[in-house]
Amino acid sequence: MRVDFHTIVVLAGRFIISPIVMVIIVLIGTKVAGVHLDHVFSSTLIIQSATPTFAVMPILATEYHGDVKFATNIVAVASVLFVVVIPVIMIL
Repeated sequence: MRVDFHTIVVLAGRFIISPIVMVIIVLIGTKVAGVHLDHVFSSTLIIQSATPTFAVMPILATEYHGDVKFATNIVAVASVLFVVVIPVIMIL
């Protein structure tokens, strides 16, 4: 597993930006649109927004002549970090 600048950018998008966007969407839905969301449901949406990338990503990178090593690295690092990130998201 290799962690370089591009890997950090992708992981930040997956584990930081994506949950923040989902929190904003949930808040807009509940406060502005008046949609009632159960706490468990809204928490599930936020956690799901931080799930690791699909394991099929390296296969797709191979099929479409992409960077297979980078795709494999992202899947591996994201899967390992997911164990640490989920408890942090659940606390917040």
